[in-house]
Amino acid sequence: MKPDDAGVFRLYGGCLCFPSHWDLREKLGLPMADIHAPVPGLNETLGTQIDGFLRRIKPGVSWERANWGLSRTAELNLHPSRKLPRLDAGVALDEVWFRIEEQSLVALPESGGILFGIRLVIVPMRDIKADETARQGMIRALRTMPEPMARYKGIAPARERLIELMEVN
Repeated sequence: MKPDDAGVFRLYGGCLCFPSHWDLREKLGLPMADIHAPVPGLNETLGTQIDGFLRRIKPGVSWERANWGLSRTAELNLHPSRKLPRLDAGVALDEVWFRIEEQSLVALPESGGILFGIRLVIVPMRDIKADETARQGMIRALRTMPEPMARYKGIAPARERLIELMEVN
């Protein structure tokens, strides 16, 4: 990502090995607000602040965050062209994987750009269920997640089934 002449950060290039149901080519050249448009509520709450935040990252510092989702496969590459199975109301516990994206933003000193890296951690949902704290946290997240976010994450069709699977011993 790099600011254009108006100071708006745009995605100019990248290498995406293991996407979570999106295609890098569709995002190339877009400003951050357009890239984030599908994420419910993000632009409304943080959209105007994102470019300013990116401008303030200093070289030599890694700003990190985590994002999570659920998938119906342990595959790393969930590119939409692969048409892998998605979550639905008939999913079994052994078909669900907790997918954590450990994300890092690093300012590049010479270009003024930002490198955005993602490291994936994939955990069987059975392991989440086996840990009481994680199990309760997952149930709470599934119950309280706003419907637009559940649809965005692909969880909505399976939400009730997932809660049931996590509650049953």
